[in-house]
Amino acid sequence: MLLIIVVFEPRYKMSYMNWTTDQFSDPEKTNDGWALKSKLGISSNLLFNEYKSQNRAKNGTQQTYVEIPSYPYGRNKFVKTTGLTSSNKSKLQKYLEEELDTSANLNILDWWKINSCRFPIL
Repeated sequence: MLLIIVVFEPRYKMSYMNWTTDQFSDPEKTNDGWALKSKLGISSNLLFNEYKSQNRAKNGTQQTYVEIPSYPYGRNKFVKTTGLTSSNKSKLQKYLEEELDTSANLNILDWWKINSCRFPIL
């Protein structure tokens, strides 16, 4: 759980955890670091999905899917294959893909208070 908590620290996220895992894993046992990274990713996704399902049940909302309109010259296929639509990404993936906040005096609670509307489940 402590590793997952660090992932939700806007200055560190998953990249710091990957780096830390590489620093502390035994170089002769390369599977140790990979296994820890894998468990961390799976655990954070499971935790996110659990909160998401609880939030959806509490609000009584259903997930909706947006169809991309058909455009001439294959734009629809281009958009789908290049991943330009972010509607299929979870809020967790969007959060983890954002740049790290490098503020030296960042107050984590204030950051999450300000960004709670962007990441309500996180």
